[in-house]
Amino acid sequence: MAVFSAGAAGSGPERTQMIDGQGPVKLIEAARRTGLRRIYLVSAFPDAGRGKEPLREGFENYMRIKKEADAALAASGLDWVILRPGTLVHEEGDGNVSLGLALTYGAVARGNVARVLAGLIGTPAIRREILELTDGGTPVDQAVAAILRD
Repeated sequence: MAVFSAGAAGSGPERTQMIDGQGPVKLIEAARRTGLRRIYLVSAFPDAGRGKEPLREGFENYMRIKKEADAALAASGLDWVILRPGTLVHEEGDGNVSLGLALTYGAVARGNVARVLAGLIGTPAIRREILELTDGGTPVDQAVAAILRD
């Protein structure tokens, strides 16, 4: 199992392509070579930054590259979970989130992202899911458990 949670953080189109785009692809290739079966990818919420004017330079490129990495992982034949957090806030968070297939856009504390990742890793029955994440009103363990399908 591996977690990919790196990002170029707006440091330019070349670094965005290298880190956000090629990073996950290289991890997929390494997983195939080594027999690793599961990857957790921290991606980007599709509505991130929408409605803000003006959009930061390179924003659309960033979103395209993130989507391409998501698609490469989904088509890889590996087990995977893609987590799409809202706007990251440099806080620990309170352990309460909204986690689901389609959410209204919002912010999420980095600590809550880490808690959700740990919960997903601890629940291997959750696989091949693309999940959106924001801060919310549900404790992480309950939010993760609610994703399980019969």
